[in-house]
Amino acid sequence: MDRDIAARLQALEYDPQQGLWASFGRVAALAPDQPAVICDDLCLTYAQAARAAENIASHLIGRGLQPGGGWR
Repeated sequence: MDRDIAARLQALEYDPQQGLWASFGRVAALAPDQPAVICDDLCLTYAQAARAAENIASHLIGRGLQPGGGWR
């Protein structure tokens, strides 16, 4: 990993008012090609994990889930 990217990632702090997804997005923007999820032989980069999460969210919204957890 590039030292500049590593330094910027270390400087990031979690902001509870922005939430976990916003914090994940900030990391994904800085290091999209870095590993985000590793399980056995599976390795997803931050960009791949963000796309997968967005696809799942779109699917759930299409099925009636509303932001905040309620169903329509």
